[in-house]
Amino acid sequence: PPMAVTEPPRPRHACVIGYGNAGRLHANVLSDLADTVTVIDPKHQHLPRTHRTFPHEVEDLPTSVAAGVDLWSICSPTASHLAVLKAVLHHNPAARILLEKPAVQGDQIDALTTLLTEHPAARLIVNDQYAHSTTLSDFTRLIAHLEPNAPINQITVTFTKDRGKDIAQGRFVDRTYGVLGYEWLHMLTVLSRLVPTAVMDTYLTGNPSDSELWATYDPRLFVSALTERTSLQSPDHDLLSLELSSSILGPSILLGRVPGPRSPWRQDIRPTDDRHRHVAVRAGDTLFTLHLEPVTAPDGWQLDRNHHSLTAIRAGQVLHDEVVRDSPLDTSIRNAATTLLADNPLAPPNLAPLRRIAALAETLRTRAPARAAYSRDRKAATSS
Repeated sequence: PPMAVTEPPRPRHACVIGYGNAGRLHANVLSDLADTVTVIDPKHQHLPRTHRTFPHEVEDLPTSVAAGVDLWSICSPTASHLAVLKAVLHHNPAARILLEKPAVQGDQIDALTTLLTEHPAARLIVNDQYAHSTTLSDFTRLIAHLEPNAPINQITVTFTKDRGKDIAQGRFVDRTYGVLGYEWLHMLTVLSRLVPTAVMDTYLTGNPSDSELWATYDPRLFVSALTERTSLQSPDHDLLSLELSSSILGPSILLGRVPGPRSPWRQDIRPTDDRHRHVAVRAGDTLFTLHLEPVTAPDGWQLDRNHHSLTAIRAGQVLHDEVVRDSPLDTSIRNAATTLLADNPLAPPNLAPLRRIAALAETLRTRAPARAAYSRDRKAATSS
């Protein structure tokens, strides 16, 4: 007889805490999964009319409402994560929780692990959208297909987003991690998809001072831009050159070629993107590039949201040019919901990337110039 198909578990009542940009995205995805979505945000002035909302703190949520929540999604500012998590666990010591990155501040990592140890029945996942990106799987398969016998010898990951307007309004301001608190964890996830696990573990637990660090210090934001250059050693003792670069005030960077008038490329379908996520890998004689959405090329050519560009070039010849569709955030939230509501054992969250950015931030803090050396009106770059 045909085998019965078991539907994955789905939440009956999801509660999204924090209704900023991340909270709205989580609420949209969870609306397709849950029967009921509740939104909590004590500060937001534009809570959705489509969901039940509470404009106050989590601890003030009525017990009758909290008792019915079977999936919590914490999307409040990073500085509040630990306090919000404690409030959720006070409502339900066995809560199922999806926590946006970064999980907590650098000096709260040990407190987070202690809190989770004290609540063994709770299940927590830190959202990590690129860990579930099918585009990155396509990218690694392309590398293996075109250069099956050549090791990767160079990786460059560049994630930038101009958050100037948001920062001027007091939004998305992270003075603890600086630029590291915005895109850097995404970049580390991308890197983990490209190198062996042992190599990644060695890098994450290494001393950040062993890397070449170029930082732009900003009195409002601690560090507004950072480039890290270092070498990773593969199991066969080949050296891999690594460069990670991110900025939260820099201009957008366009794709370095004109794709031409062909589907699915279209011209001027939205204003020029202020976010750029680009990965370049050199293996053998081939340069592989992945331009993650949103994608804008010269002359106004763009791809729709959730479309990504993969290319491979060897000796000036284009070997591969493909556009793929993938929504990493949607996939990661759905995967987290299924995993959190299941009964199988769940490993504790991997906090090694968070410890890495905390160590990087501390290294940069010890090298920061005296406050008198820079001002709000003059951006100063300090290299070390």
